[in-house]
Amino acid sequence: MILERILWLAGTIILMGLAAFVFFRLFRVLIAYKITDKNITVLLFHFLPIYRVRFEKIVKMHSARVHEVAVIPGWHFPSRVFGRRVVIEMKDTWFRYAFLTPENPDAFISEIKKHLANFSENSGIHTGGDFGFGAGARPQGARPNALSSR
Repeated sequence: MILERILWLAGTIILMGLAAFVFFRLFRVLIAYKITDKNITVLLFHFLPIYRVRFEKIVKMHSARVHEVAVIPGWHFPSRVFGRRVVIEMKDTWFRYAFLTPENPDAFISEIKKHLANFSENSGIHTGGDFGFGAGARPQGARPNALSSR
């Protein structure tokens, strides 16, 4: 009787663990990201486009922990449930933010920065800086800090 209950409890715990593993892995199968020359495309099942972040709409980007951005309104497309998010701030959209969870957020951001540089060079758009990525970035027309010139 007791052995039967222990085996039943052990089987239940194993099944719950297996279900949690499948649930968390399911997001990697469902959502993928593709960086093109003009946008970032969110793909369902790695082939069906469901959302595009156009490069001309991007204001700035950074990575953040899941608990820092979980309740912020925006487009959440997680491929990893508890992974670091790439926060993309956009202009002229219904939701100001898009949240993506690539395998390596820092490499993903640097790849987008390369595409943004090519996009701004090839399209003739004046970017007015480095899209808020660098520490030395300041608004166009802003004067440098008086202390930095000494």
